[in-house]
Amino acid sequence: MRYGFTDKGKTYPMHYNRLADFREQLFASFLQAGDTLLNLVDALAAETPAHSLAELSLSPFFPRQWGSLYQGLQRARIDRASLRKLFASVVSAPEPGTRLVLGIDASSILRPCSQTARDRTYVHASNLPEGSRPVSPGWQFSTLVVLPETPSCWTFVLDNLRVVSEKTQGETAAEQLKAVLPLLSVRPLLLGDGYYGSVAFLGASAALPCDFLLRLAKNRVLYRPAPPRPQKPGRGQPRKDGAAFACHRPDTHGEPDAR
Repeated sequence: MRYGFTDKGKTYPMHYNRLADFREQLFASFLQAGDTLLNLVDALAAETPAHSLAELSLSPFFPRQWGSLYQGLQRARIDRASLRKLFASVVSAPEPGTRLVLGIDASSILRPCSQTARDRTYVHASNLPEGSRPVSPGWQFSTLVVLPETPSCWTFVLDNLRVVSEKTQGETAAEQLKAVLPLLSVRPLLLGDGYYGSVAFLGASAALPCDFLLRLAKNRVLYRPAPPRPQKPGRGQPRKDGAAFACHRPDTHGEPDAR
């Protein structure tokens, strides 16, 4: 049996047996409170206008008392490794001549009034009303997704991980990539915003089986390797850097190694 969903006038088919198998494996990754979590997944998928857990508990797809929702979340245990394998196993192979393109970014969830919430940090939130403080107590979550070939409101989530206070956004992203990339059948291309163009992230992810296309600040200046030391060095310390590569000066770019 087949059914589908529609996005911007285009219908995407889905085989019922494949979906049933996916749900079965999803349920198996819930080590505790699995019934509640699966009902909550159904409610989240169906009740997109809901803004709170209380509203989700009223969904016809959550046939439980509202109190069991909170109790289930407190008792829940999820096999994250199994969940990553499941998500990676259903990623469609790219069309011939194209790349599998991934995207990664971190989103902030403000929790200024949740004084008992564990491990809150100060996070930055964009697009707030004028006069609001852009930095507030809350959490950050790093999300790794498969980007669609054409722009769409749909993305396929491969992994979602909270950025704990002991780690940076880049360290968390590198941890996710190390866990997920070996599960993919092809070498992907990762797109990242300006933060991921930092030395810290590139150093932690340089050996991973992935190509990177990352944003750099327009005034960033990089330096090529230093020239070899002369056989008869003169006075002073040898050069540590080579010629400059200034992003805002095309005359310093030279010829690209590849396009």
